[in-house]
Amino acid sequence: MYYCITFTKITRSNSLQILFHEVIISNDKNLTIFINLWQYFSYTISNSFYFHSICFSSILDCFEINFIIIMLVQLQQTFPKIDEEIISDVWKAFKQDVEKTKSVLTWLTENTTNLRQQQHLMQLFKEVSNQLEKTTISQTWRNCNRIFVDTLVKLREICATSNLNELNTYKISLL
Repeated sequence: MYYCITFTKITRSNSLQILFHEVIISNDKNLTIFINLWQYFSYTISNSFYFHSICFSSILDCFEINFIIIMLVQLQQTFPKIDEEIISDVWKAFKQDVEKTKSVLTWLTENTTNLRQQQHLMQLFKEVSNQLEKTTISQTWRNCNRIFVDTLVKLREICATSNLNELNTYKISLL
């Protein structure tokens, strides 16, 4: 088995510093040593240290997952007001495209103030983003005083009207 072990620390300038990175090709005994070392770190040093350990059958999978972990930590540092779960959802929704993820996270930051609003706005985005632009979603969100149900109803009306207009245009073009 391959084990990817990474210790990272967020520096004072909020950049990610990799303190230690190792790929271990060995038994569980070595992994136990590293986990014990991490427990020592977590008790003696601040919580700004992160430890990641993942077991894989392929060394390439190992490095790919470590890249993902490092990117998620960097996104969490870049968007500290956005919940980790939301960041992870956006990251997955855009198939690990960093630029698209940053764009949506920036949009969420500009349009929400708390976790509940982040969750609601993200849910609205998932529901109608294939039909409506972010600006339409956020404007409707603000017009409905950031009330989820009201915004959802209004966005569905907009989508239905849009679909009806497209259908009418199509019928006219057939004549």
